[in-house]
Amino acid sequence: MAKFDIIAATGCPTGIAHTFMAKEALEKAAAERGLTIKVETHGQVGVENELTKSEIAGAKAVVVAADKDVQAERFAGKPMVSVGVSKALSVEAAGKLIDRALAAKGDDTVAAAADVEDDVEEKESIGHIIYKHLMNGVSHMLVFVVAGGVLTAVSFLWGITSFDSTASDYNSFAAMLKIIGGIAMNLMVPVLSAYIAESIGKRPALVPGFVAGMIAIQGLPVNAETGMIDAGGAGVGFGFLGGIVGGFLAGYVILLLEKVFAGLPKNLDGLKAIFLYPLFSTAIVGLVMLGISGPMAASRACPPVAPLSWVLPSAACAPLTWAARSTRLLTLPVPLCSPRHWPPVLAPIPTTSAPTSWLPFPPPASFRR
Repeated sequence: MAKFDIIAATGCPTGIAHTFMAKEALEKAAAERGLTIKVETHGQVGVENELTKSEIAGAKAVVVAADKDVQAERFAGKPMVSVGVSKALSVEAAGKLIDRALAAKGDDTVAAAADVEDDVEEKESIGHIIYKHLMNGVSHMLVFVVAGGVLTAVSFLWGITSFDSTASDYNSFAAMLKIIGGIAMNLMVPVLSAYIAESIGKRPALVPGFVAGMIAIQGLPVNAETGMIDAGGAGVGFGFLGGIVGGFLAGYVILLLEKVFAGLPKNLDGLKAIFLYPLFSTAIVGLVMLGISGPMAASRACPPVAPLSWVLPSAACAPLTWAARSTRLLTLPVPLCSPRHWPPVLAPIPTTSAPTSWLPFPPPASFRR
C-alpha cells in the first residue's frame, strides 16, 4: 500500500468546481515541494479517491479544505489544517496550507518558510462551522431543486395548464411530469433539514432532521371549525427558515442525547442507535417544531412582523394583513393575530362592498366602514 506525505479532503457546497480546483492546486503545491499527496474529493457525484485507514495512519499531515462535512473526525490525532475551500484555490495558497500542516508537526525545515501569521493554527470560527453545516444541507438539496424545477418547466411545454384535466390544453404526460417535479420540489426542505442535522450529529440525526423538515412545510394542523390542534386539520408551514432551524435543532439534540446516554453500558450501543436516539430525538424535535409552528400560524395574518404577533393586538396587524393579502402573499383564511387566541382561530374572510371590489383581496373587517 502506497504511503503519502500529505493527505487532503476537499469539498464545496455544489461539488462541481471549487472541489476539484482545490484538489488540483494542492497536488501542484505538493509536487513543487517534492511531497506525495492524495486528495479525496467530496463532489456532487459523491466521494472520489477515498482515503483508506492505512493511508490516513501513514500520512505526515492532513489538509482539509471544505465548506461541507468531510468526516474530519477520521483524522483525529494527526497534524491538521482545516479551512474553507476558497482558501485553497491557488497553488500559492495551497502551498501555505501544506507548510502549515507540516509545521504543526514541528518540522523545522518548513516552519521557517511559513509566514508568521500562518504559524498559528487557525481555529474554525463559529460562523464557519454554521456555514459548513448549512452548506452540507444545501448541497444535498440542490439536486432536488434542479430535477423538480426542470421537470415542472418541461411539463409547461404542452401548455401552462396542461396538468389540469379540466383545461383545454390538458396532456396526461405533462400532468405526470408536473406530479413528479412537484414531489421532488416538496422534498427540498426535508432534505435540507436532514443533512444539516447529519452534518452536526452524523447518521443518528437524519431521522429527526427529516421529521423537522416535514413539520416545517406542513406546520401545526388546526381544525378550522374547532380552532383546536387536530391531526386531520390543515397547517401553515414556515418553509426554508423552518427547515434550517429544524436541521440545527435536530443535530444538536442528538449531540445532547449522546451525552445523556453516555453512561449506559457499552453493550447497549446498538439499542441507542436504533431505538433511543430516533425515539427521543424525534419526540423532542417534533414537539419543539410544532411549538414554534403554532405561533407562526397565528401570526400568518401579519407576516412582516411575525415575531411581534405575540404582543400586538389584532387591530395592529390589520394594515399588514390588508397589505399582504392585497399583494397575494396570503391565499388562505386569516387567523386572528392575537396572543389571546391559542390555538389559532381561523377567521372567515370578510365580505366587501362595491367601492373595494377593485382590490385583489378584500380588506379586513376593521377597515370597512
